[in-house]
Amino acid sequence: MTLDELKKGEFAIIESLLSSSYKLKLVEMGIFKGRQIESIEEAPFRDPICYRVNNSKIMLRNEEAKSIVVRKCENPLI
Repeated sequence: MTLDELKKGEFAIIESLLSSSYKLKLVEMGIFKGRQIESIEEAPFRDPICYRVNNSKIMLRNEEAKSIVVRKCENPLI
């Protein structure tokens, strides 16, 4: 599944980043394989969406979130 499919309040582990023009930007924001990510807020029409990664909040457009492959996890990592 891709990050844009994650619902508010759900957690996931980042599996990979698809090749896109956003890849470097995402890595610079701390989005890379193995990191936990949480969907925390949604704008109207779900674009953009606010995520928590490594104690930071970031806003991503759906177009950017579609380039992030994740695996949903039930229990957040501590």
